[in-house]
Amino acid sequence: MPDPTFSIKPTVDIAKIRASHTPVFGLWAGLLLFFLTVAAYGGFTLLNRAQERARLELLAQIDLKREELNPELIGQLTSLDKRLKNLNTLLSSHSFPSRALTWIEQKTFATVFFPSFTFSGDQRRVDLAGETVSISLLNQQLNLLQREPDVEKMDFGGLSIGKDGAVSFKLTLFFKPSFIQLSE
Repeated sequence: MPDPTFSIKPTVDIAKIRASHTPVFGLWAGLLLFFLTVAAYGGFTLLNRAQERARLELLAQIDLKREELNPELIGQLTSLDKRLKNLNTLLSSHSFPSRALTWIEQKTFATVFFPSFTFSGDQRRVDLAGETVSISLLNQQLNLLQREPDVEKMDFGGLSIGKDGAVSFKLTLFFKPSFIQLSE
């Protein structure tokens, strides 16, 4: 007969032990998740502050650069950019005007501007209204254009000097017949 004091069957119920440890494990997992969430929030807050400081520094640098730029030059560049876009539109749709205006663009100094022009294909003629910064620069530009082999004749007039020293003028270029024939 078996000894009644000795039993193979455990006296402690395993299900009770598991049930008693499950809430403790859940508590530790919850605490760990809470601290990880707090740490992530703190990390993102610090990162946000650092990025905000960097953004403010960049904005300050941009403002300094903006102050260094001359507003008059920005206006001139904007105006020139608009004219070049309009000119490119015109150049893409006409062969002779395209050739003549491309030629003028290549032969003109950077500080000489032609805000308006009129083109007459049958007369091989381009009328230009120009502006530049000085008379000596205008003289150099006219000498350069006069020496060009494609120019048959050049008429110059309408010279005026503004209060700011800007020089305005009118210029008419007559191209040789060979210039037109090459473009067709």
